[in-house]
Formats: sequence, structure tokens, C-alpha cells
Amino acid sequence: MRADDLLASVFPDQAACAENLTGEIRIPDHPLVNETIANCLHEAMDLNGLLAVLDAWNPANCGP
Repeated sequence: MRADDLLASVFPDQAACAENLTGEIRIPDHPLVNETIANCLHEAMDLNGLLAVLDAWNPANCGP
């Protein structure tokens, strides 16, 4: 039960009936969610490395 309560407190839309939800998915501002997103972007997907590659590939950064 405590796991269900934690899930509902972090993701209130998860506890709601899916048929009653409309619009975009709301990402809650919660420490667990923020840490998970940061881990996914920076550790698993290496967002900083991707941005460096895209910046180097940008035609504006290439010589004449």
C-alpha cells in the first residue's frame, strides 16, 4: 500500500482514471522525478555529448 501511496503522490495522474485525463502528460516537480530525468538524460543518454556533437556538426561552426 505504501508503494501505491508514493506513486499517487509523485504521479497523481497515474492514480486517476485514464478515461478522465485530457491534454498533455504533466511531469510533476518532485525530487524522485527530477533525479530520474537527470539520470536518463546525462548518464544513460549522454545529453552533453550529443549537444557537443550537434554543436560541432552545426554548419555555422564550420569554416568557409
